[in-house]
Amino acid sequence: MNYRRSLSMLCVLSIGVLLSACSQQAIQIPNVSLSQVQLNKYEASCKVCHEQKASGAPQRGAYQDWQIVFGKPMDLIMTRVIDGYAGMPPLGQCFDCSESDLNDLVLYLAQSPNTQKHEAEK
Repeated sequence: MNYRRSLSMLCVLSIGVLLSACSQQAIQIPNVSLSQVQLNKYEASCKVCHEQKASGAPQRGAYQDWQIVFGKPMDLIMTRVIDGYAGMPPLGQCFDCSESDLNDLVLYLAQSPNTQKHEAEK
């Protein structure tokens, strides 16, 4: 009987852990402002895929898409951006982007379009 009770307790605890993982709060994505140079890089590289649903890339400002992406550690996200991942080419084909540019561009893509600011607009 003791074995059966222990097994039941383990199942209940496991279900609780799984349910708590499913109910995690939404990930907060920091706001970022792009410089005009970065915005030009976005227009030349990122926009091609991240504003075309047919590409399969997470779309700019698509909350649910980016919650999935930002559910992973930022260093993994950046490794995938730099090295390429799935259908994304290395560096997102922004060969003159610095790592800082890429980081800012990823955050920019994840922001809701109505919260996006550019340095030129400030």
